Amino acid sequence: MMRLQPHVAMDSSETLFSWLGRLAAIHAGLDLVPFLNDLQIKSREIEIGADGTHARLADLTGVSTAQMARQHYFSVDSRRLRFRAETFASEFAPKVHRMVCPLCLEEDGGSDPVRGPRGWRCRLLWTVRYCAACPKHGVGLVSPVNKEMGYVPAHDTARAIGARLPELIAKTAPRPVTSLQLWVARRMMEQRGDGWLDGQDIDQAAKATEMLGVVLAHGPMPNMNLMSAQDWDQAWEAGFEVTSRGAEAIMGALEGLTIRGRASTLSFKGPQANLGRLYQWLAFNEASGWRAGPIRDLVREHIIDNYNVGAGDVVLGEAVLRRRTHTAISLHRATGINSRTAANLMEDVGRPGGVMDAADAEKLAADYEASIPLFHVPKYLNCSRVHAQLLAEARIIRPMGKPGKCRLHSRYLPTELDSFLDQLIARTVDIEITGDFADFAKCAMKVWVPSPRIVQAVLDGTLSKVALAPGVPGYLGIRVSVSEVKEKLRSD
Repeated sequence: MMRLQPHVAMDSSETLFSWLGRLAAIHAGLDLVPFLNDLQIKSREIEIGADGTHARLADLTGVSTAQMARQHYFSVDSRRLRFRAETFASEFAPKVHRMVCPLCLEEDGGSDPVRGPRGWRCRLLWTVRYCAACPKHGVGLVSPVNKEMGYVPAHDTARAIGARLPELIAKTAPRPVTSLQLWVARRMMEQRGDGWLDGQDIDQAAKATEMLGVVLAHGPMPNMNLMSAQDWDQAWEAGFEVTSRGAEAIMGALEGLTIRGRASTLSFKGPQANLGRLYQWLAFNEASGWRAGPIRDLVREHIIDNYNVGAGDVVLGEAVLRRRTHTAISLHRATGINSRTAANLMEDVGRPGGVMDAADAEKLAADYEASIPLFHVPKYLNCSRVHAQLLAEARIIRPMGKPGKCRLHSRYLPTELDSFLDQLIARTVDIEITGDFADFAKCAMKVWVPSPRIVQAVLDGTLSKVALAPGVPGYLGIRVSVSEVKEKLRSD
């Protein structure tokens, strides 16, 4: 078989079909498809790497089949492509995504209708959706599609450009190279790291970065069909800033989205409302070649941990084995506690929005049902109402909630009150109760020392002469030595 002369080398940055287009222009002055027809080679056979096709081209051109394979996307099936060590969705580098940098083409061959196409090299990375700017010239790639020409094969970019290169140059505008583009370009050129992104297929990593970035930069439900180039750049940067730092950063970003969504309304919203397009992509994207990677598991874990999801519910295609969180409604259904009360309790313990760890929430509900209000504490401790109030104000007995206007701040667990009494009794000794001994209230009046201070001195072990009056239960049964209190606690 005769070899085509002169020899046309394949540039390591261009696509296989770009090189073939230059062959067609140099050797026959033809567009790509008529040239291939003359060689009795079908473009589809080149695309799929049909047996013998690339070998025949190698014989004709002197370019090895190995070199051709490194410059070409092979179809794995109708939805997947293979490039070197990478396999990805066809949407990652779609045929219809025919983009060029006119300034690069001007440098390659210029605008001359004859000489230009002979030098035009359509770069591999121009075909990738996430490589939207020319790193050399700092401009956005533009589409050479000319609807007035009618049908032009997707791989014949030179024909689509025709004599319109000056027009395309005029369309160029500055555009930054995003961090996501830099990562995709390195990965395509076989520079693979060891981070979270590099632990998955390139399209999975890029799409996860994009969809997370969309909701981070533009809110949960932007119209993605109307997003501008600047909008996409912002989304890619916002997403990459998070995904490049791994799973922990992603979980933090998801939590932020959920908190932001709950802060915007008084009603409880589900994951689709708060996570928006990211959730929709993971939940409803079965009609494309995109295959969600580890991001699906992270989002699923976040939903189970932060939303009203119970055992048996299906989240992103998988059934939940056990409930991890409660909302006020689910806590009501599980325990019978009033849902409004449940919401207030969760807010009191710092869970605004009414979401809480399931085990903690059920314990909180059980504790609330067992607790008693402050006005029942005197009877429980066997003390006066005044002394109960004094003990509470001194934080010697502690309510369930934090100080402030909350329902839990005035309720006390019997177990905590029992513990307080047990500590007092543990400080008593077997000693004769003489006329020097008195209960806390009477001792306080005799020595002019606040009774909470005396109680705390007993608990701290400062007072050693502490006795238990027989037959008198609880707080009133504790006796202290008036002289010892006066000696150790009086300052004058």
